Amino acid sequence: MGNKRHSLTEQLYAACRIVVESHSGDIAIAPSLVAQLAMKNLDKLNSAPAVVSWGCTLQCRHAAREILRKQFDPTADDFQEGDAHGHPIFPNLQLRYPTKRGVRGDPEYVLLEQLTDGERALNVSQMRSRGQRLLDHAAALEAWQPVGIAKNG
Repeated sequence: MGNKRHSLTEQLYAACRIVVESHSGDIAIAPSLVAQLAMKNLDKLNSAPAVVSWGCTLQCRHAAREILRKQFDPTADDFQEGDAHGHPIFPNLQLRYPTKRGVRGDPEYVLLEQLTDGERALNVSQMRSRGQRLLDHAAALEAWQPVGIAKNG
């Protein structure tokens, strides 16, 4: 049962990835939109019972959040920096950044060129804050020495 479950989950993620890729030129991509479009592709005849459709849509929205976060949220723990999502002229920048434009608490991932000054400033602030927290944590770990244990090289 575990392998079948894994395979079904991968099918949901694949359906969401297809939607994300097919909407790569859109100004903004939201997990809720990705989930709705993925469901339309998965249940073309709209034949699933409402409760099944709703449950699958929620799972697709979860998958879409994860896919988009990993690609476009540099403050996320599971962010996967890579050339595929980078800006062609400025390699340290991404093509999209998260914004608070979304509904239901979901961010929308907006093209870099379409960010407002406030959205850009918020992303910069979040990245600096996360970076500072990591530096503070690294300094504390470096300074930590268990009581009664001698330092060794």
